[in-house]
Formats: sequence, C-alpha cells, structure tokens
Amino acid sequence: CNGRQQSPINIDTTKVSDPGQNVKLYGLMNYNDMTGVSFKNDGKAFAASPFDFGSLTMEGEVYNAFNFHLHFPSEHAVDGELPLAELHIVHQKENATGLNELLVIGLMYKLGPENEFLKRLGLPSGAPAIGETMEITGTFNLKDLMMTQLQGDFFRYDGSLTTPPCTESVKWHVLRETQSVSQAQFNAFLEATGHHGNNRPLQVLGGRTVYQSAILGCRMEASSWDYVLPECWGKTESATCEGENQSPIHIKSSSVAAKTLTPLSGASYGTSIAAVTKIDNGLSLVGAFGSITVEGTEYQANELQFHFPAEHVIDGVTNAGEVQVHHQSAAGGNLVIAYMLKTGAANPMLTSLTLPSSAVSDGISKTVDLQSQLTTLFADDYYHYVGSLAQPPCTEGTHWILMMQGQTVSQAQQDDFLSMFKANARPLQLRNGRPIVSGSTSVSGE
Repeated sequence: CNGRQQSPINIDTTKVSDPGQNVKLYGLMNYNDMTGVSFKNDGKAFAASPFDFGSLTMEGEVYNAFNFHLHFPSEHAVDGELPLAELHIVHQKENATGLNELLVIGLMYKLGPENEFLKRLGLPSGAPAIGETMEITGTFNLKDLMMTQLQGDFFRYDGSLTTPPCTESVKWHVLRETQSVSQAQFNAFLEATGHHGNNRPLQVLGGRTVYQSAILGCRMEASSWDYVLPECWGKTESATCEGENQSPIHIKSSSVAAKTLTPLSGASYGTSIAAVTKIDNGLSLVGAFGSITVEGTEYQANELQFHFPAEHVIDGVTNAGEVQVHHQSAAGGNLVIAYMLKTGAANPMLTSLTLPSSAVSDGISKTVDLQSQLTTLFADDYYHYVGSLAQPPCTEGTHWILMMQGQTVSQAQQDDFLSMFKANARPLQLRNGRPIVSGSTSVSGE
C-alpha cells in the first residue's frame, strides 16, 4: 500500500491529457439484465456477491464484470472536490488469475435528488444491518442505469485497489458525468455501516498521467521511449524490460544481509566537462567523470542522471529525488552508484550547475566536480544488489550501489525540475528473491 501507483487520486482537469480518441465506454460494454442479486452490508461497504454479469471489450481483450460496491463519501476527487459517493464496477481480464489485470469503472454521485437505484438498495430506508444480506428488488442493468454517464467522457489512469492488499493492477476509468444522491441517502449509509465512511484518503499521483476518454494501449507510445507508459517498454523497446531481475526495487532493511562495512575505495573522479542531454526524459549529464574499481573491475563513470521522485524506495519511503552515477567496464558491465535527495536545503550540485534552469538545452556544457560530491558519501554504508538499467534497454546484470547517506534538495528545485522535465521514475519492479547486502562490494549468489 506504499507503492507509487496507488488509488484513489485527485483528478486535476487542467492537467488531464486528451489524445483526441473520444472513446465512449457505452459501446464497449455488454452487460446482462440482473434479477435476484443480493448484496451484503459488512460494516465497511455495500457489496454485491461476486458473480458474472457481463463484460467489456477493449482493444480485443475481454474484461468480465464480477462485482460492484459503494463508497461513501466518494474515493476519487475532481479538481479538489470530493463527491458524496462512488460506485465501483470491477472487471478482470479473461483468463487472468488472482488480482491481476483488473479494470474498474467509477461512477460518482453528487448531492441532489434521491437516486432511484440506491433507493432499491435500502437507502434511505430498509438497508440491511451490519452482517446481513438483502436482495435488490426487480430487474436491472447497470449499463442502462448509467447510460448517460457511459456515453460521456471518462478519466483513465493506472492505479491500484483502494483496499488492502492495494495491488497496483487496476486500469481506472472514472466517469466524468455524475448522478445524484440525496443527503438522506448519504446519512442512511453512514448509519447502516456504523457512522463511518469507507473511502480511502487520496494518494499521490506522482509521475502518472491521467487521460481523457482514451484507451491506453502500448500503441500510444511515442517513437522514442518516455515515462508515460513504462509498462510498455518490454513491447516497444526491449523484451529485457520484462525480465526477472529489473530495477528499481523496494529495499526493506529488515531483509538485507548486513556485512562488515567495506567502504567504497578505488575511486578516481575529477572535474569534468559534461554535456546536458536527454531533456525529454529528464535531466542527464554525459561525460568522462573518472572511474572506480569494484571487486577488481574498473568502471568508467560516463553519465549522471537526476530522477524526481526517487526511483528506489527504502523501507516504504519514496524520497524527493535520486542521483545516479552510471558506470561501464571495458567488457560492457554496468554499475550504478546512487544516492537519495531529501527535501531540505538547496542541493549543492544542482546549485553549482545552475540547474534546473530555463536556459537548459540539449548539448550545452557544464563543469562537474564529481569527486567533491561523492567523497563524504563513500565513507558511509550502502546497499548493493544486482538488477538492471532502470530505462531501456533495461540491461540486466547491472550492479546497484545505493548510498545510505544522501543529500538535500529544496522544494523550489523539485518544483522547477518537475515543471520543466516531468516525473521520470520507473515503477517499482519485483525483487524476485534477489539477495541484497549492505556494506559489501560483493553480492552473495553471484
């Protein structure tokens, strides 16, 4: 539940991207008429018993509808406004298992006249008590009940379940048009469930993009990779991006094998002239920064990358930023030494480079004194694991050394970066049992 793609979110309509597809969900749905449907008040929600009541077909994939439930107040907010309620219709891709490949349609309710469908659920009178089940009267079809909203716009983003285990496997489609719910119906739900709401607090959007009325297939990727749909890299850039040993990961110190500290040594960095590059995917400096020898192998430092927010998560904490020094050996092996940036005073390296700045453009030169930046950090402890490059081609076998000591970065520097470059953190990847050690230049199992 501490992931970077959690739900619900506040949808800022001024920042929603409209690809111009103008998709209408109504034409993609095939729902059945339902009779004799029962739902239960479990003290947390009104939820229908799981059953198959239709499907939605998107890009040739069939998603079967199997559950609907209510949240009071709404979970999603639009432009900072939290409506009174939200209906979730949960689908799962055909042949998917567990909690994988979910698709949820959200319908929000604003204060107004009494809602006829909610009235059939016992609101404002006749609702089941906690622990009891009630049958919905008559025959109904959710597609027909939501016709107006389904024929309008919707907001599409990738997120998670809003209850534990908060699995980040949900394609969210939040309908822009709302229905009404009376104050009496809202009050009745709270009374029936023990006078408390069942909406999860809003989560941070992070680097995700919310789209309007669009189907986000990998075909929407640009000709060169970016961070809009990093889950598509394995299909559009390199199959390695779907490998078993990818980066970044969540490092939990309780599962790290602590070793006697071997401080990083053998570094020979200096003052170098570097070229600013990769403006579209964030700020990067390319140059010959010097070298470091690890376990008898010399690695040349050739690129300095800045990521906002941080890519790695440590003990559930996502730091404001992450600086990565990329190295490569003569044989083509990759080593990345990284450190975290926490919100605080202005970052000395960014300040000395006068970055970020509106004057930044691809190819301009900057003088970088890497030795002075890393000397203090190298005296401290670090985590070490083997993963991949965190961007295409996602080459595996990459050694990651994450310094436990970091630096600070001011809020103004963060804001400037994100206003110029957008967020550039890849979603967390599965650890898949890989060993992580602290304080050692050797990883067990290599």
